[in-house]
Amino acid sequence: STVYQPEEIIEVSGIEKGDNLWLTDIDKNKDKMTRLLPYIESCEFKRKLPGQVIIEINEAQPMCIVQTDVGYAVLSEQAKVLEHVSQIPTGLPIIAGLTILDADPGNIILTDNEDDILLITQLMSAMYETGITDVTSIDLSDTIDISFYCGERFRIDIGTSNDIEVKLKSAKMAIERLDENDTGRIDVTINGRVSFV
Repeated sequence: STVYQPEEIIEVSGIEKGDNLWLTDIDKNKDKMTRLLPYIESCEFKRKLPGQVIIEINEAQPMCIVQTDVGYAVLSEQAKVLEHVSQIPTGLPIIAGLTILDADPGNIILTDNEDDILLITQLMSAMYETGITDVTSIDLSDTIDISFYCGERFRIDIGTSNDIEVKLKSAKMAIERLDENDTGRIDVTINGRVSFV
């Protein structure tokens, strides 16, 4: 772990020296670990004879931020709240247009629309898969008119989330073909067609 000390992980696991290796339910605290240690996305417990338990963890990666009543919440690709910060972290896009109901670290963010979570995870996954970088802000205030900004160069309009990965691939190809000094708006709202203004 790059975030937590091994002692901290062991303590939260609830496993103690002297516990019976076979009678102890080593999996019972998985949910507790991912909730109390938000930067742990998932974990596995494995028994190793004669008397060891190995804890394997997958770390959550910060993917975006949202503004809340108490500052900014850093979210993973799965829309899990990793932490609250007072300043906007560099390198993470800010998502606007959501009504946040709860942003408790260790839990999936709660909004007034159940579809927001699926939309965030789809969008983050598609951006990662297509390699679109330098995203500074994403506007989800209208889910049939989604747009985002790549630095100060481009606004990219993707419309609905239908075929989102295809649309982002088209936008990525357009960015690669444009001159490095070009700025403007890239429209990929109609699947397979790209226009640049």
